[in-house]
Amino acid sequence: DCSTDHATVFGWAPGEETFYYPKGSGMKFGGSDPDEFKSLIVQYHINNPSRDVGKVDNGTGIRLFHTTKPVKYEIGLFELDIGDPHISFTKKPIGAGLTRHTFSCPSECSQESFTSDIVILKQAFHMHGTGKRIVNEVLRNGKVIHETHVDYFDFFQTAAPAPQVEPFRVKQGDSFRTSCYFDATDTTVFGGKSQDEMCQVYMLYFPKQPVDYCGSPSPRHFVS
Repeated sequence: DCSTDHATVFGWAPGEETFYYPKGSGMKFGGSDPDEFKSLIVQYHINNPSRDVGKVDNGTGIRLFHTTKPVKYEIGLFELDIGDPHISFTKKPIGAGLTRHTFSCPSECSQESFTSDIVILKQAFHMHGTGKRIVNEVLRNGKVIHETHVDYFDFFQTAAPAPQVEPFRVKQGDSFRTSCYFDATDTTVFGGKSQDEMCQVYMLYFPKQPVDYCGSPSPRHFVS
């Protein structure tokens, strides 16, 4: 099935530890349910600023374990991001010097799109070279109930740090607020290149919901 419909199911960057799904959990593949995945694509993002040649990476990859038995928990992943990936936010300037960019996923999104409460297993934060700090908050009735942060972000040490926190519950009606701090130049912009900037949080959770993305600015906060 070469359909263009797709969703991110996992991500990894240099500096991260190996991560395994919890026992009794997994993702559905190959069934008749239209929400089940029919194929898997592994995508590599390569950064080679020194223009090295002849170097081969033989140590990076994934290992899949499969079973025909139903699992107790179906894993999902959704992204918090500045700018809807379907409505490009590229080339928007970061701003020179020390800046903070904050975006939110409002409570209406989880209230209308979640079919149940969820448990967050892992959060991976992503910025590029001028990123300095990132904070992700969960709010309930306007009050912060959970905060995860990386106070000293170093893209060249690990591009997607995942702070070790205990799993926590997000309820229908909760909202998210993400703040990214940069020390950039007046030519730095948001974009997909290594010299550009990003502000993203990837959240691995269960049980899986019919959502892939939440962020702003966007006319659609959740993309199913």
